[in-house]
Amino acid sequence: MHISTIKGVILYGVTLLFSAQLFAQTQTGYTHIFDKFIKTVEVHNPNDPFASATLILNNNQSQLNVSFDDLRGSIMRYAYTAVHCNSDWTPSRLWPNEYFSGLTEDRINNSKSSFSTRLAYTHYTFQFPGTSMQLTRSGNYLLKVYEDGRPENVLFTYRIYVVETLASVNGTVKKSSSVEQRDKTQEVDFKVSASSYLISPQSNVKVTILQNGREDNAITGLKPKQIMGSVLDYDYDTGENSFEAGNEFRRFNTSSVRNAMDHVSSIVVSGDTCNALIVPDKPRAFGNYISEKDINGNFIPNTIDYQNTDTEGEYVKVKFFLGLTMPITKGKIVVSGRFNHQVDFTQGSDFLMRYNPSLKGYVGEGLLKQGYYDYQYLYYPEPQKPGLTSLAEGDFSDTQNEYQIFVYYHKPGEVYDRLIGVGIINKTTGN
Repeated sequence: MHISTIKGVILYGVTLLFSAQLFAQTQTGYTHIFDKFIKTVEVHNPNDPFASATLILNNNQSQLNVSFDDLRGSIMRYAYTAVHCNSDWTPSRLWPNEYFSGLTEDRINNSKSSFSTRLAYTHYTFQFPGTSMQLTRSGNYLLKVYEDGRPENVLFTYRIYVVETLASVNGTVKKSSSVEQRDKTQEVDFKVSASSYLISPQSNVKVTILQNGREDNAITGLKPKQIMGSVLDYDYDTGENSFEAGNEFRRFNTSSVRNAMDHVSSIVVSGDTCNALIVPDKPRAFGNYISEKDINGNFIPNTIDYQNTDTEGEYVKVKFFLGLTMPITKGKIVVSGRFNHQVDFTQGSDFLMRYNPSLKGYVGEGLLKQGYYDYQYLYYPEPQKPGLTSLAEGDFSDTQNEYQIFVYYHKPGEVYDRLIGVGIINKTTGN
């Protein structure tokens, strides 16, 4: 290898390490799309597209499928890496070579151009970790996809969990123990059973609970209520483990651009644009709970018009309407689901609802690939605060939510948080 090439490789590696450490000093990691041309980001287990993005440590068969579309249409050179994070998603003090074996970053080599679509795009796929890249520590990882050779130009980030199974999680979801909140909130009671000795678990074990994969309203840093040998009990009745119950997700289906399908009022193809008008929605906060099957906020890219959704699925401008007699005095209303990874909504963001006085309601739109989508309207009263379902969706304790529980252990003498257990608990009818 020529000496100038060697210098270039070394310089690039130093740049990558420096950028990771700079990130570690300044940011908290979120799942977020930074580039407006990047759409339909999916990171999932190949055997379960609805599962959280979880890997098993030291299991070579454990990989995640990652895919996304770039609406620039041309073939670009992209790369990826991951940053190890603490339980609160602030990057840990580990250097990349302390949690990677082999490569610490890799290029994305699998790309295909769209075929005969009205809006041209390029579909990218890769597996994480790659064949030349192994993860050597459990914990939280923030996957970063960026321009090859320019790690500061991040396209998107995505939260990934790597677990070493040292604990099991079992529990139930029930109506709140609080009489006042019993009809509107859900309580997640559970026990963590450790398979090995944990030093001072009261101070060294932390638990995070997610509701339907949402990051904004997560309960974090939960401590055990009591410890019985190797079993940690999180059966609280004072609200520490309670969530607003929300409602079943709304849904629509744009798998065809030739005919309007489920909850689509009309779909029109005009020139190079596909437009879908969703059946007008009404607030559900003051109605009765109605049990409906949903997929807990997930989405499934799909086309029945063509053969290959990856490269033949059309992009559709989807338009929403939420009827409200008067506008809210503060805050924002957004269309939310796992298809939408933005946390902070600026004035120009997709899926931000705007009030139209003549229509007496909020209107919004966004560009989505053909498929089946769950969605809900969240009200954000303040920046950096969780979105609320109470305004547009209502909160009903009978709602069939899914809760993901992540158990972290900070072993004394180590500088990072291990992820030692992951559990999933579903709300079932009647409790």
